[in-house]
Amino acid sequence: MDSRTKVIFKIDEYIQKYKKQYKKNCKVLTLEPKVIGCFSVSSERFYSSDTNELKFLVIPGPGLFPLNLNRQLVSPDEHQHHAEYLDNMLYFIRDHPDKMVKMSSGLGSVVQADIVTQHELLQTLMRTPYKSRDWRILGTKYRNTIYLCLAKPNNSGRTPADLQRERACQVMETRLKRFLYSDTPDSLSSLRSNGGEFHGVFRCSIGGLSVVYGSAMGAHCNKRIQALNKNSSRFAECKVILPHSDIQSSSSKPDPEEALMWWSDCYLKGVKEIYVARPQPSGHVQNLTTCSLTSLISDNVSKYNFNFRCLCSFHLQINNWSCDMCIEFMHYTLQQICTAMQLEDPNSVYHFDYVSSPGVLMFDVSENRNANTFISDWFRFTLDNP
Repeated sequence: MDSRTKVIFKIDEYIQKYKKQYKKNCKVLTLEPKVIGCFSVSSERFYSSDTNELKFLVIPGPGLFPLNLNRQLVSPDEHQHHAEYLDNMLYFIRDHPDKMVKMSSGLGSVVQADIVTQHELLQTLMRTPYKSRDWRILGTKYRNTIYLCLAKPNNSGRTPADLQRERACQVMETRLKRFLYSDTPDSLSSLRSNGGEFHGVFRCSIGGLSVVYGSAMGAHCNKRIQALNKNSSRFAECKVILPHSDIQSSSSKPDPEEALMWWSDCYLKGVKEIYVARPQPSGHVQNLTTCSLTSLISDNVSKYNFNFRCLCSFHLQINNWSCDMCIEFMHYTLQQICTAMQLEDPNSVYHFDYVSSPGVLMFDVSENRNANTFISDWFRFTLDNP
């Protein structure tokens, strides 16, 4: 360990501490994400402040089943991680100063948020108590706002089988979307751009922290686009359940790890309905079912069943996942990150490294401009010249 690296916490100590606190006080945090705007990202990864990439949910009629997912082509790079840091969120702040910027005595223009981040980062934190996977967060503090984003994953500690299955699931979900998502609200369009994304921007309070984040959305369920920004539950997601074995090929419910991933994904977007497909090995889907966040919780959550004999590799057993634990851990980690980030400099970057074994979060800081600096000069100029 580098002499400059400092330990923030150890996850096993946090879990033991939290178990005692919960016995004394059963109050839990809740999130109420509010939509404050949107933007589009094209297949070439260009930002635009519009709804060009908005898709609508159109379920095929009974006569179109079974769907053959293997007939849909997916480009090889469609699911690669794009190193965009927070560029798109910075563009959104620039384009919506009425919602995002205010004047502050002594500092001038400041962003109206304690934290600006991305959906993927929050979801990663929510899953960490149950997921043995390393991650790195990059952070910069500028004018009293903390900007956080995930660094590109290095896939360390993950088996080839895990990576292959994750890739297969992503490909199948993309193919399913080609059948269910349309450019128009009334019918499936014959032409659809590949790789483009429609993003919602949300604001919520996490234990007193004002957090703003962007998230790629699924398909809009309402045929009237005027309803877009009123309620994110008008959106739906689609997921696939791949067979783990011949025995599980007919399973109608996601396994606990999938359920946690689906729940955390949709909870942060305020999405309440998921369309589920179970493709056969041939790629054929006989029908679609729906599930709600409520059913994901009731089917998979063991409400605070803290069986610490189930601690494996310093993490809680996935079969006992608790949504309350996920939210509390995310809040705690964000608090610790905010406390650690004392240096206010748009060029300096904090590195928060979580090592899943032994379950430790550490940090150091690269001062001055460096290869990971992600607060652009144009953004600083924008705040200087509102």
